[in-house]
Amino acid sequence: MRKEAALFLSMALTVGMMSGCAGNGTAGTSGGSTVAQQMEEETAQSSSTGFDGTVVLGATAPLTGPNQLTGGYYVNGMNQAVNEINAAGGILGRELVLDVQDEGTDQSIAINATIKLIESGVPAIIGSYFSTNCMAVLPEIEKNKVPYFANGSNPDISASKNPYVWQIRVTDDFTGPIMADVALNELNMKNPAVLYTTASSTTIQKDNFVKAMEEKGNPVSENNIYGAPENESNFSSIINQILGSGVDGLVVMGVSEAWDVALAQQLQSAGCDIPLMGSSSFASAPFIEVAKDAANGWYTVADWSPNILGRDLDVPERAVAFEEDYEKLYDAKSAMQSAWGYDCVYLFKEACERAGTTEDREKINEAMGSTDLQGANNYYKIYEDSYHVMSTYIMLCETTGGEAVPVRIVNFR
Repeated sequence: MRKEAALFLSMALTVGMMSGCAGNGTAGTSGGSTVAQQMEEETAQSSSTGFDGTVVLGATAPLTGPNQLTGGYYVNGMNQAVNEINAAGGILGRELVLDVQDEGTDQSIAINATIKLIESGVPAIIGSYFSTNCMAVLPEIEKNKVPYFANGSNPDISASKNPYVWQIRVTDDFTGPIMADVALNELNMKNPAVLYTTASSTTIQKDNFVKAMEEKGNPVSENNIYGAPENESNFSSIINQILGSGVDGLVVMGVSEAWDVALAQQLQSAGCDIPLMGSSSFASAPFIEVAKDAANGWYTVADWSPNILGRDLDVPERAVAFEEDYEKLYDAKSAMQSAWGYDCVYLFKEACERAGTTEDREKINEAMGSTDLQGANNYYKIYEDSYHVMSTYIMLCETTGGEAVPVRIVNFR
C-alpha cells in the first residue's frame, strides 16, 4: 500500500501542475486555471524563491487506463530529477516545471497530448515508452521542430531519421542478438521455442533473435515460433504445443503487463520446467508485483533493475545514487520507467546548458548531438552505428524471491 500511495501521490502532484489539461480523459488542474494564469503563478513563485523565471518541460505518460501504474513510475522519476535540479539552482537560473499530459491508451490521445504540449510552447518533450505512440507523433514532432525524447524500443523510430527525435532506450535490433547469446551460452538453449506478441516492435525483436541464432549456427525451427495478439489472455493451446514439442527453453518477447502476467501464470499452472527468458517487460516491477510467484525463474535482458544496492555488481555510482534517493523519496523501489523519466530530464538539462538557452528548440536540439552523459539507466552519447540511438549497455537479470536480480551488465557498444 505504501508503494502505491507514493506513486499516485506523485502523479497527483504532477497533474496538479498541468496547465489546464482537459478532454480525452486527461486530468486537469483544480479550478480550471488557464495556461496564462498558471504561468503567472509559477513566475511569481519563482521570483520569491530566487529563480529567474521558469522553464516548462513537456511530457506524456499514461495517467489513466491499464498502464497508469507504469505511468506513475515514469512520472516519479521525472519529478525526482526536477526536485534535484531545482535544489541545485534550476537550469540556467530558471526553475524547472513539468507539464505532463495523459497519453491514455490510444494513439489519437497520444497525438492530441503531444500537440497540446507543442502549442503551449514547451522547448522539448519527454515522449512515450510505447513505440506505437512514439511512431504516431513523429510527423508532428518534425513539422514543429521540437526535441523529443523517445522511450520506445522499436528501431523504426530511429530509422525514420527524424532530426528532432532522440531514442533513449536500447532498441530491439540490439536486444535480439543479446538474447540469443544469453539463450545459447548461459541458459544452454539449443532447441528453444519463441513466443512473441504480434506488435511491430516485438516482431522486430523476434526476427533479430531468430537471425542471430541462425548466425550462431543454431537455427530456430519455424515450427517452434509462435505469435499471439496483444489482447490475448488464454495461452493454454500455445503452452500445450510448446511443452509437448520437446523444446529445451522458451524465449518470450512481450509488450504489456497484462499479456506477460497471463502467460507467466498459465505457464506456472501448466507445470513448465524449462528455462524461461523474456524481454525487458518481464523484469518490470509491475509485472513482478502482479504475477507474484509466477515471475520467479525468468531471465530477462532488461533496461533497468532497482535491485542493484548491496550487490557485487559493477554499476555506475549515478545508478546507485538514483535508487537510494528514489527509495528515500517514495518509500518504494523504482521501476525501469522511473529511470527512463529521470534520465530524460537530465538529458534536457544538459542540452540546455550546452546550448545556453531554455527556450530555443533548435539550439537545444543541436546541443543534443554532443551528448556525453552517464545517467541512472544508461550511458548516453551519439554513435555512428545508428541514428540518434543513444544507449550503451543493458542488464541481464534473473527473477528470484520476487525480485529481478541483476546478474551482469552487457555492453553492446
